[in-house]
Amino acid sequence: MPVQTAMNGRIGAAAGTPVTPVLTNFLAAAVGLGAATAVHRAVTAPPPWTWPGPPWLWAGGLLGAVVVGASAVLARSIGVLQISLGLVIGMLLGGLAIDLLVPAPGAVVAPLTVVGTLLTLVGLAVASWPEKAWADPP
Repeated sequence: MPVQTAMNGRIGAAAGTPVTPVLTNFLAAAVGLGAATAVHRAVTAPPPWTWPGPPWLWAGGLLGAVVVGASAVLARSIGVLQISLGLVIGMLLGGLAIDLLVPAPGAVVAPLTVVGTLLTLVGLAVASWPEKAWADPP
């Protein structure tokens, strides 16, 4: 993920727009998934093509475009480390919220899960601390 974020930032900076890395990512994904689907359909005899799942599941593609575009813009200003930590802490907090608000049957949120999530949040705070604060006093 950090390598992709860094490359998206470079592509966006070179192109002058975050649209280029978004299109590059989705073109590569479409070619890769198309090739994998073609191989799978050639090897197996699946039933006729149908659209899987309810339509709202396809919103992930649109959200992915937003994430790629935002990372291309933010890589230049806040850096790849902070973007990566921000994405990870977002996923951890989202997963923890789902586990607490709508738990799966029999699921238990372990204290270490909460501690690990909080430690990741502390890591993001430390990585986001201004560089001047880490400099030696005069």
